[in-house]
Amino acid sequence: MIRTLAAILVSLALASNAWAGDVEEAKAAFERAERAYRLRDFERALEGYRAAYAAYPKPELLFNIGQAQRGLHRWRAAIFSFELYLRDAPDAPDRAEVEALIARLEREASRADAARVAAKPKVAPPPPPPPPSAPPPPIVADAPREDEDAPIFEKWWFWTAAGAVVLAGAVTGVVLAADGEGGPPGTLGRFDYR
Repeated sequence: MIRTLAAILVSLALASNAWAGDVEEAKAAFERAERAYRLRDFERALEGYRAAYAAYPKPELLFNIGQAQRGLHRWRAAIFSFELYLRDAPDAPDRAEVEALIARLEREASRADAARVAAKPKVAPPPPPPPPSAPPPPIVADAPREDEDAPIFEKWWFWTAAGAVVLAGAVTGVVLAADGEGGPPGTLGRFDYR
């Protein structure tokens, strides 16, 4: 960490005047991040290192970002930051140490993933349905279904009976009309409106 801090400060000091505003901003953010890191406030340290990197993107800051993520137990994010550091600083003097650190973090991330999977509550499958006590009745496609809640005039037997009564009345009327004399005297059809 001390080597990284020294490398950052030297590179910031040697920066061109065009970067002067960004360098000052990066220095201030870096110093805030360092104070937070020493106090184990890794969330603020991470914010500061990111702000410093955004102002002045040096590979060494990626290493510090990875360290803050490691302090937050964000193993996969730390691995990513360390890999970026090695990619951006291919001749880094601490390459072997960082590669060993990445290997340790890979193991730690795998353990954390396994623990997370093991901690998930297991959901028991639903119980199987009970076996039927008797076979279900066969389904007949053309058979009318009797609905017990339907009104009486919607039932088939009501209309059959009504048709039979109408038919019987028609037959009786025809028979009586044909008899002519056997019917009752009446004024059927001759009603007077006075």
